[in-house]
Amino acid sequence: MSLLGAAWTLCSLANLAAARVSSITYYETTGWCGVMEAESGSSMPGKFLSIPGSVFPLYHVFADLGEFCGGSLRAATTDAPLELHGVALKKADRACLLLANLSSRARPVRVCFPGSTGWIRIRRIDETNAESAMRYPESFRSEPGLLQQVRADEVELALLPYALVRVDLVPPGA
Repeated sequence: MSLLGAAWTLCSLANLAAARVSSITYYETTGWCGVMEAESGSSMPGKFLSIPGSVFPLYHVFADLGEFCGGSLRAATTDAPLELHGVALKKADRACLLLANLSSRARPVRVCFPGSTGWIRIRRIDETNAESAMRYPESFRSEPGLLQQVRADEVELALLPYALVRVDLVPPGA
């Protein structure tokens, strides 16, 4: 149910993508081993306190992947593999990068987009908005994200502890 669980899930996906695994299965649907809580709430409230009917942060990792079903997925390269992981997703004219900070400290990140001076949209899940993203997943997912221009093939981001960041390339003319 934590940001760490979501970051670990993305890290696992990145490593399995690098190993060219063709199929994986994660988690149950609801409850403490799931991606969301049952409408009735936790079956073990003394051991697993959760928000009835909410999604867990890792839900958004799988929802992002689902948007690129039938496309390609590959691990992103990083100079800090024990702290930062990511996957690049592509389908038709859409491209997206999912990043996870696996450390307990804020971390600056430089993302390179070779040959690009266009625009990106950035959406984050971190300690500032995780509860809202869990309680209201549809409205969180419908937010377009912060629009930012890529300058000199790169953009600098700051990731809070255990944060997840989605970076979408904005197609020219969009």
